[in-house]
Amino acid sequence: MAFEARTWTAGELADADKLNTIRDSLNALYTMSGANYISMDPGERIPFISGVSNAPVSQVEAGTASPIPNDYVASFIGTADYYLQWEGRWPSSAGTATPHAKGNFYMGTATSGTVVFGVKVAARSSGDAKSNKTFGAANLGTVACPGTAGVITSFDITLTNNDSITAGDSVNILLYRYTNDAADNAGGTAFYRDGEIK
Repeated sequence: MAFEARTWTAGELADADKLNTIRDSLNALYTMSGANYISMDPGERIPFISGVSNAPVSQVEAGTASPIPNDYVASFIGTADYYLQWEGRWPSSAGTATPHAKGNFYMGTATSGTVVFGVKVAARSSGDAKSNKTFGAANLGTVACPGTAGVITSFDITLTNNDSITAGDSVNILLYRYTNDAADNAGGTAFYRDGEIK
């Protein structure tokens, strides 16, 4: 949206249209600031040092006409579990509602079947030791593949298991494709493009 940089004059009345424009601008700024979410973009992940396999992240062109849009995508193959990790601070504005992990992906070749994504949370509050932390229990989401390869598909996983996270906690987020789940029966690679915890 366009932001209005308004200069008021003496005696000018603040009518509904003017005040609503100010409201809309403030709401847009609030959303853009990331005040109540944590980004899960592949380009912002932090690699694991040991223990699991990092999902490969690569840059791909998403169009043909110049200038061509580019994406960072993470490759989740269908035969082994690969992982992405992010860190952050749980927003003070997030409230007490159960958080959700939302994201977008597309399949390289599969046009049928389902993919299972897992999300885990590791929360540390003020006073907790920095070490000896483990991720909480998994939250799983099963998503049907579209009938055409390469079509963006969304998922929304309720993080019922969120390690009792509270506002201001330090947090690590783990995303993976759970290929050992019987419901993950779509062949080939799932390309994860973007997401958020909100």
